[in-house]
Amino acid sequence: MSRVKSTLRVRPPGANPPQPDPASARSVFGVRVMGQSVVVETLLLRADGQLQQMPAVFPSREYALEQIQQLGQIVLQHFDQIERQQPAQAQTEIVPG
Repeated sequence: MSRVKSTLRVRPPGANPPQPDPASARSVFGVRVMGQSVVVETLLLRADGQLQQMPAVFPSREYALEQIQQLGQIVLQHFDQIERQQPAQAQTEIVPG
């Protein structure tokens, strides 16, 4: 999953957060642009579609490197998006007098 849409779930005050069922959830990176920066969050995507903040857990070195490489590609794509949205800066040519 390359992008996760931002979702806000509101719980009543004092309500306990729902406990994820590990068999029906997976860890994902939420990547979005904020101003001129790229924000990355680690989230748990539950089977019911709800997102929950969660630290990333890498069970092996190989899995960690694969996920980090994919995240790097997604982050660079978001920076490309920022650059495409910026107006082209005028370039000044200096001519010797």
